[in-house]
Amino acid sequence: MRPLRLMAPTALAALLAAGLSSPLAAAGTSHAAAAWRVVHSIHGQGGAEFTSVTAIAKGDAWAFSDSVATATAPKVWRLTGTTWSSAPAQSVGADAIVASGATSDSNVWFATAGGRVDHWNGTAWRGSATFSRFISILLVLGPTDVWVFGQAFLPGPNLGAWHYDGKSWRRSGAFQLGGGSALSRSSIWAFAMRSVAHFDGHSWTSTSVAGLLPKDSLLCHSYVGGIYAASSTDVWVTAAGGCQDYRGPFVLLHFDGWTWHRHIAPAFGSAGQMIPDGRGGAWIPVVTGVPGQTAMLHEVAGRLTSVALPFGPDRGEFSGASIGSETSAALAVGSVHSTSFATSSFAGVILQYGP
Repeated sequence: MRPLRLMAPTALAALLAAGLSSPLAAAGTSHAAAAWRVVHSIHGQGGAEFTSVTAIAKGDAWAFSDSVATATAPKVWRLTGTTWSSAPAQSVGADAIVASGATSDSNVWFATAGGRVDHWNGTAWRGSATFSRFISILLVLGPTDVWVFGQAFLPGPNLGAWHYDGKSWRRSGAFQLGGGSALSRSSIWAFAMRSVAHFDGHSWTSTSVAGLLPKDSLLCHSYVGGIYAASSTDVWVTAAGGCQDYRGPFVLLHFDGWTWHRHIAPAFGSAGQMIPDGRGGAWIPVVTGVPGQTAMLHEVAGRLTSVALPFGPDRGEFSGASIGSETSAALAVGSVHSTSFATSSFAGVILQYGP
């Protein structure tokens, strides 16, 4: 997942005052008692950031942190109850951990920016594979059922989809898939630049959604950015026009079990991987502008609402997010700072959504 900046209220106000639209223009405002809040933070020389998080259940999660400016090894953190504490770490040098997944505390996986995949078996970290290309998404369905997907936005052929069956890793399908969402081991949805693919346990079937994406122009090149499968008749895709000045327009695509259609009118901004909220909906970080500012949207039954972030005038970045299968308390990770990017020192933060 690409780092995404959080949109501060003052920045959003400036956009609206300038007469520009925003990803919130088509969304309502959430007034639920639950809210995003910082539950853990770290500091380090040159700044620190959390780069990935994976939740197993309420009060049971793993997170991974890195240094912003120095070449130090990533650190591992574990949530037990309400307390985050340092956990045993695997030596990966200065290679940042960019994706993670888990089904239990004896089945935790991570992937690094350099293409390395490691596994925690409850006692120790063990290397599982090293790929030659960047990994963007890691899906963990069980100890013998793990998927990795390449980065769809890099030039040239990407890694594609690879599957681990407990014995070896094998390439799955011929498509340049860049991310996925699993309903079960025999029903996995994934996306490429302008198409969506479904795995039925044996093979992939690809469907083009190019006709539903914003039209290309000299400065705009549309693409699919994320996918979330709530059920076999309820699959969502985020997409954007990829315009160089404001990244958008942003659209949602929906599959009802028969056909794909565009669900909402275009708005400014772009979105990456959708994050399940544990209740049939999803979180969608949307980036607007260059270098970019981010708002958090919440999708429930096709309706978008904007949810406030706990930074006030400060700015931050999302590096990843996760949701436990037994809880609706979503977790997000990244870094925050209170001054300009050129002069500030980053602090790594873990955010939680819930009452």
